[in-house]
Amino acid sequence: MQLNNRPKLLATTVAVLILLTVPVRATSITAGVFANGASVSSTSPDSVVFGDGSLWVAYQNGADSTGASGSSTVVRYNLSSSVVNTWTIAGNVDGLRIDHESN
Repeated sequence: MQLNNRPKLLATTVAVLILLTVPVRATSITAGVFANGASVSSTSPDSVVFGDGSLWVAYQNGADSTGASGSSTVVRYNLSSSVVNTWTIAGNVDGLRIDHESN
């Protein structure tokens, strides 16, 4: 290394160290209600999944976990919280997932 490059190297090193020690404030976020199930007459949201550009929620509606009675509702919401589609499924939907292989 040539001696005339040392001041540049030192200045660069100091600048990098300053950047690494400067505290960065995280962007603040505000929590809010996206959807509550009232528009689809459903209760007890259980599984919530994001996939295929939508938010999917499985509402249990008090359905029996053994499938003996009741039904669950799966709702697909767009990112503006409007209902895209609903499905009524006998029994309790547990563990809603998105199959990325089929999209």
